[in-house]
Formats: sequence, structure tokens, C-alpha cells
Amino acid sequence: NENIGWLTFEGYFLFKTTNEGDSWTNIGSAGSEIFFVNQDTEWATRSGGIYKSTDGGTNWVQKSSVNSSSLYFSDINNGWAVGAGGSILKSTDEGEIWVAKTSGTSSNLNSVKFYDNNVGVCVGSSGTVVLSTDGGEGWFPKSSGTTNELTSVKITDSTTVWIA
Repeated sequence: NENIGWLTFEGYFLFKTTNEGDSWTNIGSAGSEIFFVNQDTEWATRSGGIYKSTDGGTNWVQKSSVNSSSLYFSDINNGWAVGAGGSILKSTDEGEIWVAKTSGTSSNLNSVKFYDNNVGVCVGSSGTVVLSTDGGEGWFPKSSGTTNELTSVKITDSTTVWIA
């Protein structure tokens, strides 16, 4: 919907517009990362866990107490969250239950993205990159060519991944 938009300010405040940005309403605290599944369903990582809103960000319900730095949903059902110590969580039921997966790293993970429900990539500290080709059930390391902190990943097609 081209009329609806959201804006976060320093990860603390969430603003929403319903009129193409002519006016903005502060609808509360956001989180360190917000992920929108659709105009009503949003996810946020905050201190204290993973939170879900089903009313456009007005009300939030905690769905996991595990601190995460990034999350991604490929559709309304399938989501992944990553964080400190190589933690990876997976949900296949709209975030009701989060199951820990083995990442194969103890490095902090900062970002997770999936190309589809099978191929996903996580990046993190010390140039860490881990790849999954089975929907996030198993993960294996890939060389990034750097030891710098990686904070973002973008998958443009089944063979192209951008990391920063």
C-alpha cells in the first residue's frame, strides 16, 4: 500500500504514516531492527527478545526472550533470528515457537537474509559468513576474505550475495 510507511529513529521510536508521509504518528518504541511481513505484521528485535505486532505496530507481544540482532521472514510462517555467540533461531509457525539451530560459529551474527525458504546467509564479527542451503537447518562457513565486522547481507539471486 503506497500510503503506508514506517520510520525508526535510532532504534528507539517507531513512526507510521497512512497518507504517503504527509504526517507521521509516533506509535511507540521500535527495536534495533524492524522487519515487515506485510502492512499489519511486523517483527522487532529489542533488548529482552523478539517481538511481534499484528496491528501495524501499535501493540507488541514478546515471542522469544532470546536477544537477537537481526531477523528475517521469507513469508508469514518462516523466520530466522541471529545474535551473539553465533546464535540462530528458526520459526516455521509465524514466530510462535523459536528453535535454536547450530551455526558452527561462536562469532556474533549481525544480519540474516534468505533468498527463498532454502538458501540463507548470515554475517557477523571477524568477517564471519555462514550459509544454509536447507532452510536454516544446517549452516556451514564460507570465506569472506576479510576479518572486518560484517553488518549487512543482501541476496539478489540464487548465486549473488552482497555483504558489508
